Amino acid sequence: MNAATYSPNIDRLYMTIASLAIGFAWRSMLEQWSVSFPGCEPVAHSLRSQFPNRWVRFHSLLQSKRYPEDKEEYETVLKRHNTVLGTLARKSQTVILLTTEFSWNKNPTIPPFQIKEATHRRTVSVEESFWHVYAECVQWVPGLFDALIRRVATDEMANVMICATDCEWLAHPYDGGMDVIQSCEQLRDELRAEFRNWLSPHPTGL
Repeated sequence: MNAATYSPNIDRLYMTIASLAIGFAWRSMLEQWSVSFPGCEPVAHSLRSQFPNRWVRFHSLLQSKRYPEDKEEYETVLKRHNTVLGTLARKSQTVILLTTEFSWNKNPTIPPFQIKEATHRRTVSVEESFWHVYAECVQWVPGLFDALIRRVATDEMANVMICATDCEWLAHPYDGGMDVIQSCEQLRDELRAEFRNWLSPHPTGL
């Protein structure tokens, strides 16, 4: 398109289409959340206990080491996360990124992380604090969440979730690994078998 034919209306049209697509993806997720995770708020650690038959945990480092200390270990953390996400999500598939701002104030202020633009969607009262959950629709490609995963790996961020728009799966990176909730026990077992070398040796799977 050359300067003579350019119109700002085209940009506005593209922005409107993108906004509608994001809105549809978010509404789809909201509709499915109560079906896939009944009775649960977007608090990641509660999903593990509520749906143990659909849950599996993968560790980020050898011998269940919790925190990376050098370049090689960071590369291992990122590779494992991207590999599991690549099994769950197709390249360029729209997914929902949920991040959390922790506060003593009931009013949200700013998302702790965003790729383009995250929007406050829900506030959950946890004990005496407020967890402000932000959502962002993004198209997944390998490496998209690397900066985020680095921050999670060093415990700079928590209660991060990456979810399919239909809630068929949910991934929760944490400092030490990744929890995954599948839609059924069979898919959980298949994923667990595929990455069995990254499982915890503990009988509880933690």
